[in-house]
Amino acid sequence: MFEVIMPMIKSKINRKNVMNIKKNDLIIEAVKKHPSIKEKLLDFSADYNKLQDPWTFNLVANLATFEELARFTGVEINNLLDFINFGVRKNGTNSDKNGNKPDWVSETEFIEIDARKLSGFFLKDILSEEAKLKENQGLKVIQNFHAAPLITLLESKGYKSYTEKIADDLFHFYFLKIADEAGNEQKEENASGKPKMVVQSATPVVYPVLLKLLQSEEVKKNIEITEYKVWEETEKHLGWIVNGKADLSFSAVLAMSNLASNKDIVKLTHITVWDNFYLITRGYKAESWEDIKGHDIYMPLFNNAPPAKVTHYLMKENGCNPDDFSFVYGKPFGRPEEIYQAMVEGKIDTALLREPEVSYALVNNPDISVAFSYNELWEKIHPESKGLPNAGVVFNSEWYEKHPKEAEVLIREIDKAVNWVKENPEEAARLSADEMGHSYDEVYKFLTRVRFENIPALDVEKEIFEYLAVIEGDERAEIAVGKMLDKKEKNKIEISL
Repeated sequence: MFEVIMPMIKSKINRKNVMNIKKNDLIIEAVKKHPSIKEKLLDFSADYNKLQDPWTFNLVANLATFEELARFTGVEINNLLDFINFGVRKNGTNSDKNGNKPDWVSETEFIEIDARKLSGFFLKDILSEEAKLKENQGLKVIQNFHAAPLITLLESKGYKSYTEKIADDLFHFYFLKIADEAGNEQKEENASGKPKMVVQSATPVVYPVLLKLLQSEEVKKNIEITEYKVWEETEKHLGWIVNGKADLSFSAVLAMSNLASNKDIVKLTHITVWDNFYLITRGYKAESWEDIKGHDIYMPLFNNAPPAKVTHYLMKENGCNPDDFSFVYGKPFGRPEEIYQAMVEGKIDTALLREPEVSYALVNNPDISVAFSYNELWEKIHPESKGLPNAGVVFNSEWYEKHPKEAEVLIREIDKAVNWVKENPEEAARLSADEMGHSYDEVYKFLTRVRFENIPALDVEKEIFEYLAVIEGDERAEIAVGKMLDKKEKNKIEISL
């Protein structure tokens, strides 16, 4: 593909910047506005796998339009744009070749879930129902937005799907199992007997740690890492966990607690990322919640997601009523990358963001400042706490139990990688800037602000429980902690680091 496209893209150096997503738009300009487009291209077709290489992606994205990219891979441009804009794969499992509802939709008995009535992280409830499906049964989900993450998750488990748009705020999703889960495939060992491993991260925050880990000679000697992936759309990593494709994940504590509540498929061994929420403002200073009244607060994810619930909790603990504030969420989700871009471009003036996007915003717009960190507010309420346990090291339970010695190697080497990144921010920034797709200054700023602290999860069980209790309630928090942190494994993971 790229051998053919090279002569064409060399003639496009002076193309004007275009911001709208249409067939003649320059890919790089669309990605700047909507970073998730890169992941959508990779999801759309195996022909775009080479775009995973940062150098190749930057070359093509800077010089080619969507129409040119589609033409040289034999893709119908309207189908590509529909998938990018709406998540509908017209030439895939969503319809037959004529665009009609496929026969299997009318021939299948469906269990129906009205996700509009579910609160918070609704995927866990859908997965629970999905696990009960019998042969020839399907799943019908009703939602008031296009639930692309749900489609990605169930398709990764071997389902075919059909999306029916009833109205702008009403969608029916149909799913039918057509294959065994990818995770049931036997993972082979190579000739030397080393176990194979797939590594992923739900966010770019651990990119420097992950890249340093991949350089470890001890890891290379004991384990064959066959693939690693850092997701821009964080929810997509759940599919890799659920279907057993990912053996080691750097994942949000809440997401893992929800999976653990349904199946014993994950083992949380360490908390690595702490205190990762910051309220930032542009054009005005804020030192308290009262200072931001009257401003729209742009929030990541959705209402009832962890950022929103923690925000409401902190407000109430500081004597404020969340109903007195204006919160804005994206449709269907608020994406940190898009919120950061809107702050830098001066389109919004108040937002809750995580690292590394907070540091990127501070570097790129001098009018942006940090109002306060959630950790500082949390510590005033929980003075004995080590902080907010945002994300940690998660093993696939089967891999962890099958390869205990190799798991110990990984735990030890992750700890070394974390300490190296903390002690060498300049070198770590040089190591990871290109992979993260940002400048050295942006990544260095991020590494001087983020808090990496690799602490055994059993040592901070209280912190994990308190955090989950705010979001899920005491009962569900206790169940999740009990499943994620198996105390029988205490001697296995408390090794000499």
